[in-house]
Amino acid sequence: EKTVFWVWDYYPISHPSMFVRILRRLYWQFDKFATYSDRVIYLHQRLVEVRKDHGLFEKNKKCIVVPIGTGHMLPVKKKDFQEIKIGFIGVLKRSQGLGMVMDSSKVLLKYFKNLSFEIIGSGQDDEFFKKKRKISSNVKYNFYGLVSEKEFKKILYSCTIGIAPYSPEEGTVSRYTDPGKPKRYIEFNLPVITTDVIEISKELKENGAGEVIKYNDYEDLANAIKKIIKKYGAYIENVRRLHKKYYYRDIYPSIFGFDR
Repeated sequence: EKTVFWVWDYYPISHPSMFVRILRRLYWQFDKFATYSDRVIYLHQRLVEVRKDHGLFEKNKKCIVVPIGTGHMLPVKKKDFQEIKIGFIGVLKRSQGLGMVMDSSKVLLKYFKNLSFEIIGSGQDDEFFKKKRKISSNVKYNFYGLVSEKEFKKILYSCTIGIAPYSPEEGTVSRYTDPGKPKRYIEFNLPVITTDVIEISKELKENGAGEVIKYNDYEDLANAIKKIIKKYGAYIENVRRLHKKYYYRDIYPSIFGFDR
């Protein structure tokens, strides 16, 4: 009898393409109506603020924020640092920052002789990245494409770190959502390397569960990997603490107005 609207995205009107700007303006008109549901939940605080800025509701209104939750906590698997494996999951498109990672290969090889990137996912820029791999240096980039859940777990469990290097390009949607990528890394007890584009980056850094790097700063990326490897045990403990905070069974009941 009631409708709960869980707001996950905001599409900024500013975008290099006029066609995209027009589509986003149209989308925004429908989104306005949806926020008059019986109960409205927001994925994170930035989504609340942008709607206040657009005058959808008064500035002092209290809103319910429920982020993406983490799944069941998996046991910690002992890591062998003979080979450092960095996991990347998600849609293969340039705004996800994979190109920046591949461009950093020569710098990374100065510090890490046995480094690989385990890449799960597919997308519009598949061929672009696979061609880029051919001209990259000796860092290994293993593209798995779309895989079963069993294979997904096997690959991520073998990784040392998870990476989510979002590009700070104008009009990016990532700035206004709560990407599931870092949460999945946390489920697998992986410290996270990301950029400050996403809201959770501050929390990862402040809680010692990951590192925040400057986009296109290859030395910064190398230093982040070194920091994590040096105090790996401490990072894992902090990741597990953050996992408990976001455990879905504890935070999702509030979507429907229930307390735990």
